[in-house]
Amino acid sequence: MNKIEVKEVLEYLSYNYNSFNITEGLFKMWLDELQQYDKEDVMEKIKRLIASGNYKMVAPQLVSITNGLTKTDKKIDWNKTVTFCPICNKAFQCDDKLHSKEYEEHRPKCQSIQYVIRQSKKWFNKEITRKELWDMPQVEFDERYNKLLHYILDHTENETEKQVIGYIFNPPTNPVDLF
Repeated sequence: MNKIEVKEVLEYLSYNYNSFNITEGLFKMWLDELQQYDKEDVMEKIKRLIASGNYKMVAPQLVSITNGLTKTDKKIDWNKTVTFCPICNKAFQCDDKLHSKEYEEHRPKCQSIQYVIRQSKKWFNKEITRKELWDMPQVEFDERYNKLLHYILDHTENETEKQVIGYIFNPPTNPVDLF
């Protein structure tokens, strides 16, 4: 949203709520936050909040309005080609060559997260959420992932699993060595 659109949103709220006063500080605060969103999405959310009946006397707060909205830079253009992660079903915009750099960066970690969830349940009977692992800093995730792999390598009796994990730590220099 631009300044004019934010002003229109604030004026809409001011029209519907007499106690909603637009100040320079309020305008700046709302502009800083709302510039990340589409006006249509914001207005639709405001109208839904008002219609819910929870905001009869007081205007919805900024956090209530933006909660659950998708930021403009994260929206998918459904008129273009989209690919989905087969693990988590997240959508990724493709370029003209049906390639998505964002997906290519996402896929390895998503696969690793799925593996960590399965193996944590199997070896430690511990439930870990995808969100918990996605929110983890990459360095910390890598450390924990490697620690889990070492544990499995030391405790598994499955020779194929040992070989695959061994290839992760010591990739073969010749692809023929894989077979």
